[in-house]
Amino acid sequence: VYLILGFELSEQRYNYILQHLPPGVGLQVWDDATPLGYDDGRPRKQHLVLPITRTLARQHRFVIRDKLNQYDFFTVFEDDMSFNAGHVQYFLDTSAELKRLTEEASKREQQQQVISTTNEIPLSNNFYGDLSWKHARRMIPGFFRVEVLPSSYDTVFPPTSTEGEDPPTSLVHLHVDPKPCCHIPGTGNSTTNPYLFRLPHNPKSDQLLTWEAAIQSFSLREFPSSSSLNWVAFLPGVMKLPDEDNPLMASYYTSGNNKDRPFQGRPELFAQQGGFMISREYIHLIETDICPRRFLPPFEEPIFLNNGLWQNNVEFYSGGFQLFSNNPEDAGCNLQRIIDLDNFSKHLIYHTTNNKQKSIHRERLVKVDRLFSQLHAAQTMAAAEKERREQKASTISA
Repeated sequence: VYLILGFELSEQRYNYILQHLPPGVGLQVWDDATPLGYDDGRPRKQHLVLPITRTLARQHRFVIRDKLNQYDFFTVFEDDMSFNAGHVQYFLDTSAELKRLTEEASKREQQQQVISTTNEIPLSNNFYGDLSWKHARRMIPGFFRVEVLPSSYDTVFPPTSTEGEDPPTSLVHLHVDPKPCCHIPGTGNSTTNPYLFRLPHNPKSDQLLTWEAAIQSFSLREFPSSSSLNWVAFLPGVMKLPDEDNPLMASYYTSGNNKDRPFQGRPELFAQQGGFMISREYIHLIETDICPRRFLPPFEEPIFLNNGLWQNNVEFYSGGFQLFSNNPEDAGCNLQRIIDLDNFSKHLIYHTTNNKQKSIHRERLVKVDRLFSQLHAAQTMAAAEKERREQKASTISA
């Protein structure tokens, strides 16, 4: 465990953390890790060297570079995010399937090139069927943040709040499983563990809400029949791939016509993760091919200004904008997050401060049960559209 702090950790707190770690797990601390620099974001103080607190989240990249040859997997999360071994194992299992699909796509396209008169492999405009190698290798299991409402949540979350437009079909009300994300084990008592003791112990599914994701955030794709993944949802962020002749992977937009898709970088729809998981193998792929000179330091011009300090905040470095989108300075990696609809609950991650439900405008609060139901309604519509297209293609070929 490596803690990166914007303050100096007391000896008492250090010992407390050490006592609660499993046997054999080490602890290292980077005290007062906030970077110093000239802050162009504060014009009146441009001549002063100041702590640039918004880029504390940049510092974990230096730790990853330093430890890259010592570990084969990294989890990086903000201090109020709760994740567990179940999240990690699910990420590893799903990543292994995505890697297998990438290798399958590579072999298939190599075989197609042998019998093709050109070297170009045409990409399908369908939101189902085989994945292309160019797209499959950019896919990564995604998460998004949720909070737990108190049992008396009607005073915080009125039933009249806007929860996103329903897909134009009948809505079957489904329920997520709150256990993978939000059941906190071993809460103890107010003396031994005061912070965990204050959290809701065993929340129900209708107590989960999100505020940075709505039905407009997602688009759907059916994976090939050879995959253990069935229908997946794409989280927003990816705008374009470096090769302009290589369009984004086709997907079925969940809330209307494709032309109505919102801007992929809208913060209120981006579904921030509050951190990420990544393997050493995938870091090497990122650094050598997918987005070189963007993930690990040094953060140099022209991609980064002022050593990566200029206007880049926690949402950029750990929330997901840098990994999962392509920001205006082209410093993003455009990795495509996926949500397996058959394991939707395993993609939820708990924002334990539970403060967004009080500070975010109520119209942005979305019950996770409602979102889950909307996605399945959209999946039904997508399956019907797939059948219509296949019947049309069959009629034309006949």
